[in-house]
Amino acid sequence: RLRAVCLVDPFSPDNGNEITRLARQHGAAGFRVNWNLHLLDAWANSPEHAVFWHTAEELGCPVCIQCTPEFFALVGTTSREHPAVRVVIDHLGRINAEEGLSAPAFQNLLALAGIPNVSVKISGWYYCSQQEPPFINVHSLAAAIIQAFGAERCMWGSDFPFIQERWNYTSLVEVIQHWDFLSQDELGWLLGKTAFRLWWEKPAMNK
Repeated sequence: RLRAVCLVDPFSPDNGNEITRLARQHGAAGFRVNWNLHLLDAWANSPEHAVFWHTAEELGCPVCIQCTPEFFALVGTTSREHPAVRVVIDHLGRINAEEGLSAPAFQNLLALAGIPNVSVKISGWYYCSQQEPPFINVHSLAAAIIQAFGAERCMWGSDFPFIQERWNYTSLVEVIQHWDFLSQDELGWLLGKTAFRLWWEKPAMNK
């Protein structure tokens, strides 16, 4: 019922060995990098970070990326360079919901739907909106993302424990369950099947 998505130091010269150890000896199902904590050039020009991605690809481990819109181009480049890595953009890419559907940054996010190994977490709405729960201005953006990527490449996420500071994940799920633009099949992908495919099913090349 549970799978571990782990953090390693992506700038460590030994991160490849650490990823391999966690995946093969301890069953880690994926890894996360927090691009938003460093400047863009730090990631784009780091040989250690490149090792991180090559190792994840060899192991067939998904990688979650927490980032902001200025990183979307790098998400695209990295995902294309490592097509066997299933890439997950956390928290809607921390888009600014106040800017609306036509904002260039949001359109850049939608453009990533053309890369088949990229998925999006429909989570962390309070990172995107200045409104109070249920963050109504996020809903139309989420609908556009699901339409672009397909529900099978989108999933909800609790963002526990941080969600407790602004909302609660029971209410988040209830809002999603009442979205009238989702079919029951799409809802099933969003609330479970996408995550199952990512973290429980290994790609054929790595089984």
